[in-house]
Amino acid sequence: MQGHLTLLPGVGATLRAHDGTDQVLGGAAIHITAADTGWIEHRGWRLTMPAGSCCNWPVLPHNPYRKDGHATFEEARLVVSLPLNATASHSLVLTVL
Repeated sequence: MQGHLTLLPGVGATLRAHDGTDQVLGGAAIHITAADTGWIEHRGWRLTMPAGSCCNWPVLPHNPYRKDGHATFEEARLVVSLPLNATASHSLVLTVL
C-alpha cells in the first residue's frame, strides 16, 4: 500500500534533489527515489522524504470536465509516493527556506 502527496508545482521552475540533481519541470519525465532519507526542493521549500519513497513528474490527473478525462500538461502535478504498512510509521517534513 502507498500514500501519495500531490503538489502544485511551478512549471519551468527548478526541482533540486538530495542526490545533487537540478532539473527543470518541463516535458521530460523525472523520477527521484530515496533509498535512505532524501529530499526535494522547489520554489522556496524543502520536503524531506522517508526511505523507500519516490517523487514523480509529470503526473496528469483525471479531468472530469473533459469527455475523455484527459489532462493537459499545464495541469500536471508533482507526486510524492511513500510506502505504508501496519508495522512502521513514516513522515514527511516540509521546511520553508
